Amino acid sequence: MVDLPEEFNVAYKLERILELNLLDCRDQNRIIYPLFVIGTVIVMARMAKCENCFAIREYFRVNLPLLKERIYGLGDEIPTAQTIRRVQTILNTENLIRYLLNTSPQNENM
Repeated sequence: MVDLPEEFNVAYKLERILELNLLDCRDQNRIIYPLFVIGTVIVMARMAKCENCFAIREYFRVNLPLLKERIYGLGDEIPTAQTIRRVQTILNTENLIRYLLNTSPQNENM
């Protein structure tokens, strides 16, 4: 299992930010996880330097037990690379990560 950086001990905050600010445009009858749940894992994986859908899926698989402890609503199902790709498009992860890094409490004192 990969060690998560200290800031991921507050994964619930990231999950809550995404939950309150994302509109899920996917077909609700065909989804397993809400957008904010998958989005939380994707953002964490991207911040851990996972650069493509397959690496993010592997991050998801390897860290699932630890992620389940920190992210409400996360079950045993691992999304496909296609689902991850679709969610990344919805999230616009590059801009989202840039926004989160620029608005983090660490950067407020700079």
